[in-house]
Amino acid sequence: MLLLRAAEIWEGKVQAPEQAKKLLERVLELDPNHVRALMSLARIYESQHDWARCKATLEKAVRLAKTNAEMAELYYRLGRMEAERQGDAAAEPYYERALQADPTNVEVAEALEKQARARGDFRRVAALLEVRAERMQSMDVAKQKELLIDLGRLYVNELKSPEGALPVLQRAYKLAPDDIQVVEPLAEIYYNAGRTREALPLYKTIVERTAKGRRSKDLARIHFRLASIAEKEGELPKALEQYNAAYGIDAGHLPTLIALGRLYMNLSDWEKARRIYRSMLLQNLDPASGVTRADVYLHLGEIHEKLGEGPKAVGMYERGLELDPNHAGLLLAMGRVRQS
Repeated sequence: MLLLRAAEIWEGKVQAPEQAKKLLERVLELDPNHVRALMSLARIYESQHDWARCKATLEKAVRLAKTNAEMAELYYRLGRMEAERQGDAAAEPYYERALQADPTNVEVAEALEKQARARGDFRRVAALLEVRAERMQSMDVAKQKELLIDLGRLYVNELKSPEGALPVLQRAYKLAPDDIQVVEPLAEIYYNAGRTREALPLYKTIVERTAKGRRSKDLARIHFRLASIAEKEGELPKALEQYNAAYGIDAGHLPTLIALGRLYMNLSDWEKARRIYRSMLLQNLDPASGVTRADVYLHLGEIHEKLGEGPKAVGMYERGLELDPNHAGLLLAMGRVRQS
């Protein structure tokens, strides 16, 4: 033990690896199977790029390793050496054996995760992030939370699996119930799954924590979510309030405009409905939204009809039919106006 300690001082403090090697060799003369001495000697060989001796020494140490943690460290070092010599692909088999020996080894999991990300194997990345998160459970709560957020994003964005992300983000929420990075994606998963009662308090938390002094488009989207939940619950005044809050922050958010136009039409608030639909004509309407420019002209024509402005209604219908001559709603409306 004294020889080992002296070797560590020569190597680390004095920066004299050759002196350290001599002492380690004396240790191995006394005990050829001394794993710690072999590990230290391999480290010196590695620093000197003496790959053949480094590999032979590490492989001998692996055969003599007494604990799984020790074996994992040795395989990890063998993998790191092979990565230096031949590239990352050569290292992976050693890293895998290290992880088998000790599934809680964070360095090994990080190395394998980096390689899995590089080749786009996101299921493997997810499994490795899970290993790291479990390892952090009793060590670093903040780090565990970050890993769970990363894992949740991975499930949602790369694996397209919100059902996989849900239990991960629920775990993160227990650790940090006020962290927007946790609350918002969890709320979105609940909302998209139709679990609006669970999404509602989370969206309210986001508004409370971000509304002061912040009027971003992200916040407008949260108000839109709150409005759509209220509308589904039949609470139309509350829905209208939230849609208007979203509109006040982002007047170009198409889903908000569609919702406001629909509600104002249902409430027979023709002037406000007309303002909304006119503003929609200034938007670059996405067909995926379910509303076309021809639809907007149909609604504007209907508003003119309700206001007793027949000629203006015909003008709107005609402009809509120029865009879509086979639009069933416009054809029906045009026939109705002409008969009257």
